[in-house]
Amino acid sequence: MQVLNRDLMTSVSALKKSPRDVIDQAKKEGSGIYILNRNQPEAVVLSVDDYEALVKEVDRLNDLLDIQLVQERVSHTTADKLLTDEQVRGKEKASADNPIDPDDGWE
Repeated sequence: MQVLNRDLMTSVSALKKSPRDVIDQAKKEGSGIYILNRNQPEAVVLSVDDYEALVKEVDRLNDLLDIQLVQERVSHTTADKLLTDEQVRGKEKASADNPIDPDDGWE
């Protein structure tokens, strides 16, 4: 369990009284400010930049996990269990007139 930094906490009452101060503190600290309700953590205030950075990092880590999962599955699959492009996309789309685009982000 993570220990809360008491310098980065404020009450719901303080947030109601001066939300701008809490937002400014979050921006200044570059970290979340815990909002306490009856001395218990209830929420966290983050700057937009910090929130977007967290979301971006979670997405990046999820992508890495997906890549690892695919690599593990492919390494444990025999050639007779793999499907051809034609089997997956159909004869028409697998033709030379409709090639696979390696830069479309799907491969």
